Amino acid sequence: MKITRGDVGPVANFVYVRVDTDAGIHGIGEASLSGRQQAVVGAFEHLTPLLRGRAATRIAHIWQ
Repeated sequence: MKITRGDVGPVANFVYVRVDTDAGIHGIGEASLSGRQQAVVGAFEHLTPLLRGRAATRIAHIWQ
């Protein structure tokens, strides 16, 4: 199961991300940094290409 897509969206003071896989499974999470929503959005958009094609089950590996 590989990551195929990542989307990010700020809502009020929070930033939510959605990660899709080639198996049709998706995950939604919150990635906020109080008062720095645009920085979080920019970082996620910058890193999304690096996530594509990686195994979605290797969460700790990707986080590191």
